[in-house]
Amino acid sequence: MNAVSKVVIVGGGTSGWMTAAALSKVLKGRYDISLIESDEISTIGVGEATIPMISLFNRMLELDEDEFVRETQASFKLGIEFVNWGRLGDRYIHGFGVIGQDNWTVDFHQYWLKQHLAGKAADLERYSINTMACVHNKFMRPRVDMPKSPLSQIAYAFHFDASLYARFLRGYSEARQVRRVEGKIVDVVLREGDGHVSAVTLQNGTKVEGDLFIDCSGFRGLLIEGALRTGYEDWSHWLPCDRALAVPCVSVKELTPYTRATARSAGWQWRIPLQHRIGNGHVYSSKFISDDEATAVLMSNLDGAPLAEPRPIRFVTGKRKRAWNKNVVSIGLASGFVEPLESTSIHLVQMGIAHLLTFFPAAGFADADRDQYNRVMSQEFEWVRDFIILHYKATERNDTPFWNYCRKMEIPESLKHRIELFRSHGRVFREGSELFMKVSWLQVLHGQRVIPQSYHPLADLLTEKEIQDYLEEVEGVIGACVEVMPTHAQFITEHCAAKKMAATTACKDRFMRTLISHVSLSIVALLLSACAQMPQSKDAMLTYETQPEGATLFEGGQSLGVAPVTRTYKHDGKSEAIRTPEVTAVWPSGAKETFWTTLPPGADRVASIDRPARAPGLQADLDHAKTLAASKDRDAQRNKEAIARDVARASARCKDQIAKGTVVSNDC
Repeated sequence: MNAVSKVVIVGGGTSGWMTAAALSKVLKGRYDISLIESDEISTIGVGEATIPMISLFNRMLELDEDEFVRETQASFKLGIEFVNWGRLGDRYIHGFGVIGQDNWTVDFHQYWLKQHLAGKAADLERYSINTMACVHNKFMRPRVDMPKSPLSQIAYAFHFDASLYARFLRGYSEARQVRRVEGKIVDVVLREGDGHVSAVTLQNGTKVEGDLFIDCSGFRGLLIEGALRTGYEDWSHWLPCDRALAVPCVSVKELTPYTRATARSAGWQWRIPLQHRIGNGHVYSSKFISDDEATAVLMSNLDGAPLAEPRPIRFVTGKRKRAWNKNVVSIGLASGFVEPLESTSIHLVQMGIAHLLTFFPAAGFADADRDQYNRVMSQEFEWVRDFIILHYKATERNDTPFWNYCRKMEIPESLKHRIELFRSHGRVFREGSELFMKVSWLQVLHGQRVIPQSYHPLADLLTEKEIQDYLEEVEGVIGACVEVMPTHAQFITEHCAAKKMAATTACKDRFMRTLISHVSLSIVALLLSACAQMPQSKDAMLTYETQPEGATLFEGGQSLGVAPVTRTYKHDGKSEAIRTPEVTAVWPSGAKETFWTTLPPGADRVASIDRPARAPGLQADLDHAKTLAASKDRDAQRNKEAIARDVARASARCKDQIAKGTVVSNDC
């Protein structure tokens, strides 16, 4: 049998390009690696919050962390705030890192638990530097030069723009000889005899052959399910949410170093702060709430103006019965999905890659290797599954049918045992090499009102005064450490702020979403002078977007790349108006259309959209463009009002900070 030499990754997005980056780094160019993706197929791209394990992946790639943060518009993450989960009005933080200091016979939390049950200890979050930094919006990287200080124990992850992360890793991978193949797969060729995948055929007739295929095609599982019929294990009876809506919005509040998960009537809402926007989403069960109602809940609970229409996502929680079948390994959504309540989606991608490298196949694909990979990946998913189910089961909420169902539902025996163990004497444990440490189970169980009947009996080896003094000392030291930390926003500004766009992101995005049209090529003119907060300029930024997606844009014979593409045009200060150079859109099918526009000096919109009427139905597009131009006054007024509201909020916040002597915003 021939040794594996050709690796084909089917699908891009975060999982595809993470796989490509890891293999290109570890395999050192000794294998032929191709990645097939189509610009016509959009990726989910909502996995914008991570857990600390992502740092191991980035270090393995030897990425410069500050560059990574800048290029992905990232912010830092110290934990997750949960709102309304145990009861309406409840809040707690699941922080990364450690709680207290383990110096004696039992875990720190057992000493805390003894005093807490007696009403003599502060809440658990007071004994963790991560959770207290969240409370005060502080952040810094751990001080490795201070090993005895809580400042050395700061554990962090990231919030980042998933599409920018994929783009960043694409550049990394292509620089290490990964070959990107543009195209849509229309057929999968199975080898006679053993049923292995031998090749995939693209829409243009190209056949891509390989020895090992990695399926990163998302929920549909093009190879693992579509071709090999592997089967799927459905967990929706434990995790009833089956839909999500995702929408970005303008950032209007202080940059927080944590994700927020707020329980709603039939699911929950995420909030993920990035440098340039906030990512939001509503995960819900279609059995308990309609799509329209779910949309209304999401859109009425945003921090700022929405930057897009909500994007719907449908899913079934569970996993493939075998993540590795024949010569196909499924990674990411193709291998399974557990809702992103604890930001585990990207981690499961990372684990899939790590275990694949551990069991990387030789010639023949040994059954023992495949079987062990499937066992360990199944265990990874089940560990995450139980932890997520805990959030739904451990609740006192009875205000809606959804929460009544969750509170009363049967759960896996493995999780039932953990809950009973904690209820008896506050004991928590980590099973093998599972993802979530003891402190994670502790924080969620306590945060959701699972109350132990007692504490570990060996905590009584210390006197109550010794325990109380110890707790107060830990609380005091952590408080002092948090006091000297910079704010999250200050740290980013000083170390890894993303490049500012020519206009404020909020202003730019608001114009784009207001003026965007749904014609074959949409042109959005953004004059910098339109943003009241920015210095005036007569330059114009135009963003070209195509519908259908996937067109490559050309200007003067030079490729601008695949749309969307932003260009800056300068007025010469003399002419009444300028006409932009012609831009030609070329779709994969070979269809072409050429466009231009006219930009009067000082305009705050596209003044006209002139195009040759060659394509069928183009006149309707032109009529739509005229209607769009006619709505200029109304759109401009709405934008000015939105800007005025943003400025008023910022001004009030600054006045309050100045009055209190606690200025934390650079804008003040």
